[in-house]
Amino acid sequence: MSPAAAGRTRVPPAERLRSENVRGYGAALVSSLTFVVIGTLLAVAVPAAARYVLVLGPFTVWILLTVAQVVMLLVAFRGLRGEELRLAAVQGRRSKPGGLLGPVTPALLAVIAVFLLIALPQIRVVTAMVPLALVLVICCWVNIMVHFALEYAEMDPAQVRFPEDRADRPFSDYVYLAFAVQSTFGTTDVEMRSPQVRKRVTTQGMIAFTYNTLIVTMIITLIIG
Repeated sequence: MSPAAAGRTRVPPAERLRSENVRGYGAALVSSLTFVVIGTLLAVAVPAAARYVLVLGPFTVWILLTVAQVVMLLVAFRGLRGEELRLAAVQGRRSKPGGLLGPVTPALLAVIAVFLLIALPQIRVVTAMVPLALVLVICCWVNIMVHFALEYAEMDPAQVRFPEDRADRPFSDYVYLAFAVQSTFGTTDVEMRSPQVRKRVTTQGMIAFTYNTLIVTMIITLIIG
């Protein structure tokens, strides 16, 4: 074995997934390939279903994309606690963030999906279209929440103060915080002690409020219409 080869160490898959670029483009690749394989098999097995595959395609790919992003993020940071979790989260964002990842992209996907259902009544004749749109809305909501949970995990513990002091704080605590902000627009029993973290909370609250308002309005319009 050459010295160069000996000096190289194999990076575990979970560690690779800590990079935003890897997760973003990896999720896009996984979702696209999954849809192509399933869509092709379905079209071959049931030729009459080919036109429905084309109609349902964008919705299905968007759902697979958001689910893949969430799963990859949870796999990447599972088991990490405290300072190890914070450093891993910071390290994963040092490279230029992938364009497919972020809190705004999944929200836009869901809004576009519901808007298409309202603007194009002819596509609603496909029975699975409305349920798929609702699933997409839920998946995107979870994606936004998990994304901000990771952002809170990057912050210095002195800036995000939980009621109990512990050095081995798990990622689930930050998911709790992100869920509270996104659903109640408040931080419950967690103290935000710096302008930087308050700015992130405000950003998440604004995105969540806009997203929730638009989606509820569109869904009501869809049901009434």
